[in-house]
Amino acid sequence: MKRNKFLTTLAAISLGAALLAGCSGNNNADSKENGNAAASNTESGNAASANNASSGDATNKEVESNAGTLPDKPTGTFSFFINSGATWDPAIWDWGGHHNAIGIFEGLVHYSQGKVVPGTATSWKEDGAKWKFTLRQDAKFSNGDPVTAEAFVLGIQRAVDPNTVKGTSKASSFLGDTHIVNYLDIQNGLKKVDELGVKAIDPYTLEIDLQEPDKSFLDKLAISNWQMPVDPKVVKLGVSDDTWTDPAKIVSNGPYMIDKLNVKTDMWLKPNPYYYGKVSLEKIHMTWSTPEIKQLLVFQNNESDMATLAAEDVPAVKGDSTLTNELNWFDTSISYTFQVRHSENPALQNEKVRQALTMAIDKQAIADKVLGGTGTPSYDGSITTWMADWIKNVGPQYDVAKAKELMKEAGYPDGKGFPTLVMLVPGADDKVAQAVQQLWQQNLGINVKYDGEEWGAYVTKFDESADPGTVSVVQNGVGPAVANWKETIVQTDPLHMELAKIALDGKAWENYRKIWNDSKLEQGDKNKQASDLFAANFSKDITDRYAKAADAYKKDDEAGLKDFVSWRMNTAWTFPIYTVRNGILLKPNVKGYFPMRMWLSTPPDWLNDITVS
Repeated sequence: MKRNKFLTTLAAISLGAALLAGCSGNNNADSKENGNAAASNTESGNAASANNASSGDATNKEVESNAGTLPDKPTGTFSFFINSGATWDPAIWDWGGHHNAIGIFEGLVHYSQGKVVPGTATSWKEDGAKWKFTLRQDAKFSNGDPVTAEAFVLGIQRAVDPNTVKGTSKASSFLGDTHIVNYLDIQNGLKKVDELGVKAIDPYTLEIDLQEPDKSFLDKLAISNWQMPVDPKVVKLGVSDDTWTDPAKIVSNGPYMIDKLNVKTDMWLKPNPYYYGKVSLEKIHMTWSTPEIKQLLVFQNNESDMATLAAEDVPAVKGDSTLTNELNWFDTSISYTFQVRHSENPALQNEKVRQALTMAIDKQAIADKVLGGTGTPSYDGSITTWMADWIKNVGPQYDVAKAKELMKEAGYPDGKGFPTLVMLVPGADDKVAQAVQQLWQQNLGINVKYDGEEWGAYVTKFDESADPGTVSVVQNGVGPAVANWKETIVQTDPLHMELAKIALDGKAWENYRKIWNDSKLEQGDKNKQASDLFAANFSKDITDRYAKAADAYKKDDEAGLKDFVSWRMNTAWTFPIYTVRNGILLKPNVKGYFPMRMWLSTPPDWLNDITVS
C-alpha cells in the first residue's frame, strides 16, 4: 500500500505545533495578505494551464509581480532561507530536489507566478492517455551539452527505478501519483525499467504514455522533481552517489547552477552560462532554516532579504510599522487533520458521532489563540479556501449545542457510555492536539486520551488498525495533489477512494493491507483482489456517490462535484483543523517573489522571476 506522501510534511507540522502555543489575537487587519488572483485553466499547445485558482478576495494584496521584465544581464543578490537538502539528485525525495524544481533544473513545465508555464518543452499534445512534448532545441546543460528527449527519459527512468535507492535510506521522488505505464510493476521488480511508458521519438520529441487520461498531468509535472532531465554523458541509470552533493559534478539545466555548497549550512547559486533565456540575478544565497537561527534578527540586520516568522515573532512584528509593511501572509495547501482509525469497535462507524466530533471543534479559536495567526481554519483537508472560498460554508459547522444533540441521538447523552477516545499523535507536546482533546472533553463530555508517540512508532502505527476494542483517531498532514479543487477531488475520491478506505472496518482494512503489501502479487492481481474486497465492503451509498462524482467530473458538472464534496464532508470521516499559513518578511526592493503554495514553507515558485534593485 502506498503510504501517505504527506507523512514527511506532517513531521514538520507536528513538531512546529509545539512552538505555536501562547500567541493570541486576530491578525486579519494587521498586515497585507498574499493575493488570491484567480487564474484560468486553458488547454495548451504553447501555453500551459494556469492553476492556483482562488477565492478572488479583493481585499488581499499580491506580492508585486515582475515576471517578464528581467534585466538584460544578471543583477543583484537575493538571500533567503529555505529547508536544508541532503542531496540534489532529482530522482530522490529530498528538499534538495525541491531546490532543483525552482530554478536549478528546468523540467518540461514549471511554476511561475502561480501558473504552470512552458519550461524546456515549447508545446505538447494530449491524445487520450498519451502525451507528446516538443522540446526547445537551444536548451543546454550547465556544461554545454544539449538537453534532449533522451535526457528526460533517463531522468524519469532513474526516479522510477528501485535500484536508484536500493541499499540506501532514501526514497524515490516518483510518488506514484502519476500513473505512467508499467511504473508500479517496475518499482515492484516485476518489469525492467526500459519498459516504462516514456520514450524519445527523436532528439527533441518526448512521449509519455499514462495508464489512463489525466487532466491534471501538467499540474503534477510542475510540482514534481522526477520530471527533470539529466545529462546521459554524466549520469548513469540505477545509481545515486555523492556526485549529487558536489557542485563541481552536478550538471543541471535551469537558469541557475550550484556554485558553492555546504550541506550543513547553505548554498550559493550562479547563472547557468548556457541557459537559453535571460537570467535575473547575479547571485542567490540559500541558507538552511534551523531552529537555532533567528530569522527575524538576521532580517533586521540586513543579512537576508527574506525571513519566515516563528509564531512567537508575530507580536513584535505587528508592533513595528516598518516590519508590518514588509510582512506578507502566504497560505499553503497543507492541512493538519485527524482521521478515524480502523477499528472493530463500531462507535465511530456512527455518522452522528463523527459529525458531533467535528462540530465540537472551535477551529477559529485554535487558529487565533493557539497558532497566533500562523494557521487558518481548514474545512476539507484536500481543498483549501484559496482554491475554493465556498468550501468554508460546506459541511458540519462549529455548533456545540447541535453536537450534544447528535451525541444524544447516537445513544451517548452528555458523552455517557461512549468509550475512551484515543488520539494517536506524533510527539508528546502537540498544542493543537491538546486543544482538540480539551474541546472534545468539555463540549461532549467524553474521555479523550492523548497518545503521543515518537516519530518511528507513530509511522508504524499510522497504517495499522487500532488496538482491539479501541476507539481511536490519528493525526495526519494532508493536502491536494494539484492546485485545482476539481482535479483534487477526483484524485482523492473516487480515483484513489481515500474516504472509502478510511471507512473500512478493522477486519476489512487488515485484509486490504495484506493484499497491497504482498510483493509476490503482480499489480493486476492486486487491483483485482482489492476491487473484490471493496465491492464486498463498501456501502451502496459510497459506491453510488463515487459513480455520480465520476460522471459529474466527466461532464464538467460543477454543481454535481460540489454536491459530492458536501456529502464527503458531512460523512465526517476526517476532522480538518487548520491550514498552515506562513508569515514571510520581504525587503521592499525584492520583486517577483510568488509563493509556492503547494509546499509547506512557501519558497518562491521560480527563482528567475525575482529581481533585486
